[in-house]
Amino acid sequence: AWGSEGRSAGVNLQCMDIETGKPVLLASLKENAEYVTLLDEQTLLYADREGVYRSSLSGENPEPLYVWLNHGLTVARIPAMRADGEGGIALIYEDSEGYSFLCLEPTTAEVETCSITLAADIRFDYKPIVAEFNKRYPRWHIELKTDYDRTALLTQLGAGGGPVLVDTFLVGFEELEKLWEPLDTAMEQLSLTEGLVPSVLELGKLHGVQYGVVADFSLYTLVTGNKQLKEWDYDTFLQCIADSPDLECLFNIYWGGNHGSIFIKEYLCNGLDDARFWDAEAGTTDFDSDEFRQALELAERYCTPEDVVLTDRSMLEEGKVLINTQSIGSPQDIAGIRIYYGEDANYIGYPTKNGSAHYIVSSQPLAIRRTATVEEKEAAIAFLSLLLSYEGQQLLAQGSGKGFNFDMSVRWDMLEEQIAAMDRRTQVSLGNENPRITFTLGDQVDIERDRATLLHLIEIAEPMKRLPGELDDILYEELEQYFNGTITEDAL
Repeated sequence: AWGSEGRSAGVNLQCMDIETGKPVLLASLKENAEYVTLLDEQTLLYADREGVYRSSLSGENPEPLYVWLNHGLTVARIPAMRADGEGGIALIYEDSEGYSFLCLEPTTAEVETCSITLAADIRFDYKPIVAEFNKRYPRWHIELKTDYDRTALLTQLGAGGGPVLVDTFLVGFEELEKLWEPLDTAMEQLSLTEGLVPSVLELGKLHGVQYGVVADFSLYTLVTGNKQLKEWDYDTFLQCIADSPDLECLFNIYWGGNHGSIFIKEYLCNGLDDARFWDAEAGTTDFDSDEFRQALELAERYCTPEDVVLTDRSMLEEGKVLINTQSIGSPQDIAGIRIYYGEDANYIGYPTKNGSAHYIVSSQPLAIRRTATVEEKEAAIAFLSLLLSYEGQQLLAQGSGKGFNFDMSVRWDMLEEQIAAMDRRTQVSLGNENPRITFTLGDQVDIERDRATLLHLIEIAEPMKRLPGELDDILYEELEQYFNGTITEDAL
């Protein structure tokens, strides 16, 4: 039915009286609906974009029988629906994937749905996985929430409550080990680690125990123009800077200003247990030393450009820039580095106390609250299983570019597909400056060579360690004050 202004004024259900040849009104619904029919002579059955309902013939007292959202469905249209006379309902619905047939049967006993919450950050889109999970497992339901306040969330978790699934980017991972459920036994029983990249699993481990999982990963490394350099630790790295007479800037930087704090925190530190100027195990620091003062001097000399320092191979080769930082989020990034820097590109990696290292990185792991109930943990582990499955990884990859990035898959089979997808038309972007260095692979595509390089880096890469948030804040604040001229070297 339509109102005078062309707006829907509800739906009338009619049938034709054979004897009189005129329509007879069976039921009238004031609200709009996608489809209406009768469940029985006294009950109206209708469906809209929210779900399936039964009500009186006038549409009063509607009772939801099936809510689309609870089962991960986003319904655009219901072209057909009928009741079988015994309480069963058959319908056809249309969503983004096309048409599907759904048969609903009344439950003979009360079935409780276990509902849990996933606390996520808006940087990563869990919606496709949550929708698929809710569709597959009607006895469980996951609610996705992205509006948690960090302090309030920490308070809830500390008190043993709050969401069951936690994107630990919101609160931290390493420093809250006691809050997370150990996953080793469950992952072994369900064979969840089969087909996964082993070094990526390390990102979710603390002291050898699996407490979380990540959905994708990338690699961080350094490229240098010095072909003779094959390995460096912190001291060798600092000495190499001091011994470079033509050096103008340490690394490619996409904005001017003072980057001394980045130099100290990112190039002379790999987490709490691997740093040049302190020993966490011994509880000692080495800031009031000639070596630290030398590092500050080098930072002021080579980490304070007035403008952009380009990702430029000629500057590397001429010794004007020592290193170019490289983030490898896809196989084509490896191809781009090979083509731009040459077949003998020197991936020297980051300095650490034990020599060079290439880092494997991701967003913070997804973890399960240790104090959740047994059934809540069962639902949460089923979600992690879907997240790590081939189907789950495909859902995330298909959504890449729609407001978030999905880098390299944690599954070998998906990763091999990402590698094999490269061809002459594949586009590569390098560097951090704007505009970036962009080109297509063209005749220089070489999948086997780039595959070998990528798999070698993945094999030898180690997880990038993060500092505890409070310590990171202290270092940044103090270093920034020094490099801004607010405090003296002695005070620092």
